[in-house]
Amino acid sequence: MQSLTTIAIAVLLCMGGSVRADEFTEQDIKEWQAAYESVVQEGRKVFADPELGSNGVVCAQCHPNGANTHPETYPKVQKQLGRVVAVWEMVNWCISNSLEGENLAADDPRMIGLQAYMAHERRRVELTPGKYYGGAAASQGAAIPTGIGAFICQHSGSIPYYTVLADRRYPPVWGMPVREGG
Repeated sequence: MQSLTTIAIAVLLCMGGSVRADEFTEQDIKEWQAAYESVVQEGRKVFADPELGSNGVVCAQCHPNGANTHPETYPKVQKQLGRVVAVWEMVNWCISNSLEGENLAADDPRMIGLQAYMAHERRRVELTPGKYYGGAAASQGAAIPTGIGAFICQHSGSIPYYTVLADRRYPPVWGMPVREGG
């Protein structure tokens, strides 16, 4: 069957016909855009879903609006994993370490949604695979007061730490010590 298809295409091309694999309509574009936006919205929900982990921490606490995720820099060497990784692998590192949750398969709709949301939030940023944000960029903290269990990502010189603002003690993220108070 495949050889018949190949022969038919060859005959068409030889007779001056054209075969276009990328034909699509304006309606196709609208449907594809709607599907993409739906996945982005689902990813945004997962980004703020405490059920993704087991300790009540959500992605948005360290990365409000997808901040400091830099999906445009992957694949790259990721220090925590010790090798070149794709963005989904770093997402899983955060899920298992920071959220104390179970890893997601690369093709899990939640993982696709998380990646779509992060990429969408960074859509106007130049693609720079392999780029590493360190130094001053890595020391930018963000206050995220969300009520009970809220904490602030802070830095003392070049040493980042978390200040627990409520009675919930979160696990150190990125190996950072936790300081009580606030």
